[in-house]
Amino acid sequence: MNVQLRSLLILGAALFLTEGCRHAYVRYGELPPAVCVNYPESMDCARARKRQTELQNTPGERHIIKQNYYLFGYYPRNVVLDVRQYCPGGPRSIHRYTGMMDGFLEQLTFTIYSPQTVEIECAPQ
Repeated sequence: MNVQLRSLLILGAALFLTEGCRHAYVRYGELPPAVCVNYPESMDCARARKRQTELQNTPGERHIIKQNYYLFGYYPRNVVLDVRQYCPGGPRSIHRYTGMMDGFLEQLTFTIYSPQTVEIECAPQ
């Protein structure tokens, strides 16, 4: 097999396997500490903001959830995920994507089965 044909086949296979990769990423903003709402200039507020800044650099607990979709991802139409079940203190971020194995299974079944992966990072407390 000549080099050009081999390169073309590798490129085609790579495009075939990565077709359909989807990402949706949501990052939630930090609310100001409760003490800062009424007394923004107080020492308690300064301490609470310092603590909040320290927590921003701390990674939160992560949960990975697999979701199953069918018929090109159109069924089920709406999937409700109760984030409080995983993060009682609220989420820091949510990332929904098609992983490598998800994409492989989707291509293998000709998009009849379209799994997705949801990764939730909890806000540290």
